[in-house]
Amino acid sequence: MAEAVTQDLELWTYSSMSTRMNCPRKGHYRYDLRLAPWIEHKARPIGSAFHKGIETGDVAEALALFDRVMPRPNDQTQADQWANDRAVVEGMTTGALETWTRHAGGQREVQFRVPLVNPDTGRPSRSFMLAGKIDGIVDVGGQWVLEEYKSTGQMNKVYVDRLELDTQVTMYAYAAQRQWGIEIAAVLYRVARKPSIKQTQKETAAQYRERLIADYASRRDFYFFEFDLRRSQESLAEFERDLWVQTQRYLADRRAGFHPRNTSMCTQYGGCDYMPLCLGRPGAEDLFVIRAPHSELTEEEETVE
Repeated sequence: MAEAVTQDLELWTYSSMSTRMNCPRKGHYRYDLRLAPWIEHKARPIGSAFHKGIETGDVAEALALFDRVMPRPNDQTQADQWANDRAVVEGMTTGALETWTRHAGGQREVQFRVPLVNPDTGRPSRSFMLAGKIDGIVDVGGQWVLEEYKSTGQMNKVYVDRLELDTQVTMYAYAAQRQWGIEIAAVLYRVARKPSIKQTQKETAAQYRERLIADYASRRDFYFFEFDLRRSQESLAEFERDLWVQTQRYLADRRAGFHPRNTSMCTQYGGCDYMPLCLGRPGAEDLFVIRAPHSELTEEEETVE
């Protein structure tokens, strides 16, 4: 697969696209002003560590990344929770590596960068570059297949149906075809369920770790899933048009110097971190640090400036 030539254009990733689409004001805070919350959700280091273990085929690498991204707290209560989160990484990664067959060849954690294209003219954008990192691209029986690893708390029909429209993987298939001149035949989803058991009051963190790892090992059919989904060429063309329309709306907002709020998202997923800024609360700026955008393209979180 040949590498594409990149240009010095503003990056447009799945995270920035979905954030700006859900709430243009939040996108402005995070990607234009580069404001990031001091405290971010713990799911990110757990997910990053899990992906590192899958990429390298090594549980120790997963734990080492978790330890770097999430150092052990001094407070005992927080340290116990840290130990539980670390145990989740160990149990989930160990079980996944023992359950899923590792395809020979191909590439893992593959980054792409391709210019956006005007669907009406076929000309590349002069403003934006589509960027991201694909979990894996493998040759299966002479066909190119994307590998996508996910973790979820609920595994059911609704979850699988939603993956049929998953914009992230649609973006990856579209970008892979453009960057390497190949056709993506399918997306191989490998989904790990988060633990269904919790630490009891009588257990130490070490005892819970042992029980959690044993649970992942003994109930693999409950915790690990594997299935194929496909993206038609028509759906990829529709994505290209959606993407172009979204970037043109953003450019119009930027020229106007105004990024509208979508207040229907303020209380979604436990609430928006940027609500204090929108409400104009005194000292709201102190809740944020300046951090480079697109940390999903790197192995670890960006260094705070």
